[in-house]
Amino acid sequence: YQLIGRHRFTSMPNPDLAVAVLGAGANTGLAVASGLRQSGQQVVEIDDRALDSGAAIAAAIRDASPGGVTAVVDAGFLATSPAICTLARTDAETWLRQAEVPLRRALHVLQGAHACLRDNGGRIVVLLPSLVMSDAAEVVAWASAAEGYRSLAKAAARAWGGDGIVIKSVLVPVSLTTDTAVDRPGLQPPALGRPPTLESDIAPAVAALLDERLDVVTGLTVAVDGGIWMTS
Repeated sequence: YQLIGRHRFTSMPNPDLAVAVLGAGANTGLAVASGLRQSGQQVVEIDDRALDSGAAIAAAIRDASPGGVTAVVDAGFLATSPAICTLARTDAETWLRQAEVPLRRALHVLQGAHACLRDNGGRIVVLLPSLVMSDAAEVVAWASAAEGYRSLAKAAARAWGGDGIVIKSVLVPVSLTTDTAVDRPGLQPPALGRPPTLESDIAPAVAALLDERLDVVTGLTVAVDGGIWMTS
């Protein structure tokens, strides 16, 4: 790492690092991809909205980067807007759309990333809303899917460590994923005085987590929200 000014640290990008960014069919994914490029990463964008299996996602990654990738970043969950509804009023169709479909996609994303990384190892970073850390009473289905994805990522990190695959989850403010006010009342404002942006703040943090010198760290959840959630 290099010290920039007094407080700013940045990772030294590997010019050979190919990063596949999933979720590039939405502005959130495109912003993350753009920010990673500005951090010096080689990026390929994957719009996975029509892909319904791990094999299909793996094939799309290989088509976009025939030389292979050493990292997969999934910003696709951030493109899913929550439906505001109490659990008591959540019908089966809403639960399917908000919980089961995103969680099934999470399984496919991890399977596809594993297929592309298992031979040589690599890194997976999953971006999720920080709302998974609260009770989220009016978006239970959506928050359940996010927490389910985080649990899947931790389980995969445990299972695939022997393949040289490390996995980290990055939690971002829910305000970056939707215009609807769903944050839990009473949360403190960001300790740094402002919420982060996807392109200028979140993406550089992801780039730092992709540094091979951090490959000893896996299964970790990092809150990149300006200091709203201070997880232990």
